[in-house]
Amino acid sequence: MAQLARDFPGHSVVVEVILKGQWKTLLGERIGSNSVPASYRDGVLEVFASDDRWLEELSRLGEEIRGRLNLFFGQEVVRQIRFLRGAEIR
Repeated sequence: MAQLARDFPGHSVVVEVILKGQWKTLLGERIGSNSVPASYRDGVLEVFASDDRWLEELSRLGEEIRGRLNLFFGQEVVRQIRFLRGAEIR
């Protein structure tokens, strides 16, 4: 999957599909069960948090999450993450 994103570095749709499909694998059950990637465009990832507590927790972990994602892709794909209060996460 990461190779696919490296092969198409300017394609936001490819990165977004990978993030949505691999979210729990990339970030683990704890974070993955309480957040969901909403959109990705031009290096900016928007992530919905399950509730206010998780919005705060994710904001605190933002740089770590960004680092993990970029490590997976092997390049700086995610330049910024915006955490938003979202609907119920499934």
